[in-house]
Amino acid sequence: MDSHWAKEIVEELATLEIIQGYEHGTFRPNEPISRMHVAVLFACTFEFESIRSAKVFSDIAPKPIYYEEINTLQQGGIIDGWGDTFRPLEAITCAQVAKILAKTLQLTSEGTSSFSDVSSNHWSMDYIAALEQVEIALGSNGEFYPKTPVTRAELATFLFRALQF
Repeated sequence: MDSHWAKEIVEELATLEIIQGYEHGTFRPNEPISRMHVAVLFACTFEFESIRSAKVFSDIAPKPIYYEEINTLQQGGIIDGWGDTFRPLEAITCAQVAKILAKTLQLTSEGTSSFSDVSSNHWSMDYIAALEQVEIALGSNGEFYPKTPVTRAELATFLFRALQF
């Protein structure tokens, strides 16, 4: 992390005890982050009110550490799965994080996204546009990369900006 662009953000979130690295003192900022880890981070960072009944995901046993966190976000109307699966180990994409952030912050879009790779008919366009309008989503070189897995550093940046909001 010494020369990484997200060093200060990661250190700030670590100081706030929102994120942590690995047991041997590394953070691995450029690695993708899984859907289950994002659920844990959001459940620990934000408060969610239950607005719907629990959904049973066939790929999540009731004992793992992330079970309650996934249920909290699902019952809060923040996350969904695919049919009866959640795919907890799958890397989360930028579009999926945009949905989670926009729903968590209760943001709605007031227009379209200016990112060149987010079409007006993309399923996540409203979420991305909402985050863009409040400068939580800044993109890179005019693109958002909705299908690209989010790295640990990028997620830390999204979280940091969301907490400033």
